[in-house]
Amino acid sequence: MNDEVDFSSARGLVQASIVPRTETYYLVTEEALEGITESSTQKDVLGLIASLVWGAFCSVIITMAALGNAPASPNQALSIYKYLFLALAILFTLGAAALHHKTRMRIKWVKGASVETQVYVGENDQAGGDG
Repeated sequence: MNDEVDFSSARGLVQASIVPRTETYYLVTEEALEGITESSTQKDVLGLIASLVWGAFCSVIITMAALGNAPASPNQALSIYKYLFLALAILFTLGAAALHHKTRMRIKWVKGASVETQVYVGENDQAGGDG
């Protein structure tokens, strides 16, 4: 192993090249971020309620099938619950889907309001580093 460095050539010296890196900055206001967060939270709550109501609907159908030829009174009440839960499940599912679409449109709007710039850094620099 040779510990001598030959300064008359580039052999053994550190070499670096400058390469462009594209950085994207999104122009967003505090109100837009709050709106996205609020919509997302509402969508999650409606989705949870829709899931619970769909479960109740399935439970009523299973209960009706298990009762079979039972007296008409429980089946009549279960039939009313079945249609009630079906209507509520569809309503909450559509509400969650509408809020999901609204959130996606807001995020798309934020992404559309962006500025891209190229930063020239050495190829050994880390993204997000000091220099």
